[in-house]
Amino acid sequence: MTNAKLLQANDKYNTTLSELYTPGDTILYVNEVPNNFPTLVVAAYGTDKETIFRVEGKTLSSLTGVTRIKGANVELLGLTPIECLNNEEFFNQYSALSENLLVPKGVYDNATTYIAGDLVSYTDGNTYIAIKSTTGNLPTDDTNWMLMTIKGDQGDKGDQGDAGEEVLLQKTATHIQWKYTSDVSWTDLVLLSDLKGDKGDQGDAVEFQVTATHIQWRYVGGTWTDLVALIDLKGDKGDQGEPGSVTPVSLKESTLIEDTTNTNDYVGATTPVITSYVTGLTIHLKVTNANTGASTINVCSLGAKSIKKNVTEAMAAGDIKAGQVLPLVYDGTNFQVVGGGGTSGGADILTIQVFS
Repeated sequence: MTNAKLLQANDKYNTTLSELYTPGDTILYVNEVPNNFPTLVVAAYGTDKETIFRVEGKTLSSLTGVTRIKGANVELLGLTPIECLNNEEFFNQYSALSENLLVPKGVYDNATTYIAGDLVSYTDGNTYIAIKSTTGNLPTDDTNWMLMTIKGDQGDKGDQGDAGEEVLLQKTATHIQWKYTSDVSWTDLVLLSDLKGDKGDQGDAVEFQVTATHIQWRYVGGTWTDLVALIDLKGDKGDQGEPGSVTPVSLKESTLIEDTTNTNDYVGATTPVITSYVTGLTIHLKVTNANTGASTINVCSLGAKSIKKNVTEAMAAGDIKAGQVLPLVYDGTNFQVVGGGGTSGGADILTIQVFS
């Protein structure tokens, strides 16, 4: 998954502005900075100028990446109190913003201005949530968007039973949980604190129902709100539509690459084709020609990467045998041989036999 930016509390953080804040500024100059980021801070708490900001980072004397979430849109003078309330109040702030943090906006439009919390679908079949105000930046830009759900390959989700199996819900002290009637264990669906309303609304009972397409929730007497689509919990066997695009974040299975012509500098492509290297990517390299020294692999024309044994050692002549299948894992810089160390000490590298 892309970088998930979860809000963090800073219990009893209190300071003051050191300079004037003007609406639209992306920096708050403060006398002290908190420890945890990203976070929510509140300015002028309890006054008619109260404003809640989302903060992405800090310097020695400022809060950076500041976005006004709600509250007064006014100038704030130096010495204005800035605080991040205690943990319980912090979660109240977070839940009070829940309607803004998850706002469906349909299909992504390059000309639309989105704010933090706007949810869009994209041409790759995935859904994304804006993590700050953005215009003209594609959902695949993880500095402005966070990946929410990934469109799966055709038929990948068909192992949990027949479509239409009844979904059961239960409420624990901390979570709403779900399972199919045939399952033994319960799975956490949502944290109760994420459903908590503004101060004064915390005692309302929460109700749940299952429709033909969604699990929904509401406070008693309120409006039903979609909590999760049933298709996100379990798909039909092979009936979910055309296969989605494959990116490294959704590529889970090892992939066989066959090089039939090269020595030392091996090449090949996965099926389906990946678009970038990602740490943890697993490749099974099947070669025709043994190596004669240091070796590389170039996957899907993404650039040659060194093949290492024993973490950092270059391959020696004969480490890779003709016809061998070599399991490799990308560590962010090189491809490491899994389960073996080459010919050092007289031992051959691990060989895997492929049965067909």
